[in-house]
Amino acid sequence: MYWVDPFTAPSADGGASSAARPTPRVGGGSGLGRCAFMIRHLKRVAKFAIVMFAMTIACTLVWDAFVAENLYDCTDSVPFDFLKPGDWVHAFGSNTIVPVPHVIHGRSMSGPDTIKEGWSVTDLWLLWFSFVGISVAVSAFSARLRWSPYTTTMSNFSPEPSAVAGTGSAVRSTLGFGGGSGHGR
Repeated sequence: MYWVDPFTAPSADGGASSAARPTPRVGGGSGLGRCAFMIRHLKRVAKFAIVMFAMTIACTLVWDAFVAENLYDCTDSVPFDFLKPGDWVHAFGSNTIVPVPHVIHGRSMSGPDTIKEGWSVTDLWLLWFSFVGISVAVSAFSARLRWSPYTTTMSNFSPEPSAVAGTGSAVRSTLGFGGGSGHGR
């Protein structure tokens, strides 16, 4: 998008004079606007990454505590199965994945991997994708929220009188010291 000053007259030949030449306009046309735009988006990306990291930890803990404990047993599994998608149960050689009514852990590695009856590897993938989708949605939503410890009420704030001696009336009235002319008292 280009911005042309509407108050600059065109040159005599009908073209734009050098003063009215279009200039790129990004973020309000000033470097400060562009900087504020970049900072705002950098903050959103940082918030998204922080929440996504926390959600990954939460999903890993929930997966290990509920899904891995109740839905399947891999004889050679290690913790943090959520972080290794698709490596939940294996069919190798003559061993197939065996559906069982109750999943038992701690069996011999020579036995087949088991999965709870009514579940399949595809169902585990769908469950995993739902965990990831919820994590992304929560992270994206929270990245749009304002994270600020600042509150507008300052009920417990009582500064030293010398700290507000030279401030304007708006600051003094905000802090509860009454209005004034703004010339410092």
